[in-house]
Amino acid sequence: MTTSIGLCPSAGTQPGTAVEKQVPQVLDALFEDLNTAFETAVLVGDVATTTARLRGWHQRLATIATADPRHPPGPETHRLIACGQCLREEPLSDDGPTLGLIRRLALAVSDLIDQIMEQGTVAVAE
Repeated sequence: MTTSIGLCPSAGTQPGTAVEKQVPQVLDALFEDLNTAFETAVLVGDVATTTARLRGWHQRLATIATADPRHPPGPETHRLIACGQCLREEPLSDDGPTLGLIRRLALAVSDLIDQIMEQGTVAVAE
């Protein structure tokens, strides 16, 4: 089952625009990264890349969550952003990023995308 996402009309995107057409591919990549972190064994050579990608996803989602003044973030959204920011800034050990950090980042990204969808900034169509 492929999940795609479209921006709500209230977010200012009209159906069929270039932005709306790009969103499903972007979210497919996001969910692929989450799948890598949660459900598959992250290969040693992919740990740093996966960590960087999850940090980037959280930053982008934090920006989306706070960008639309018509959908101001609530306390839970602010908490999820702050939690993810702490993880994004967590210094890496001498051995590099750990699987635990990857999974905590993935959980923060997953929780934030759920919160964004719930607050009405984006809507999911299956």
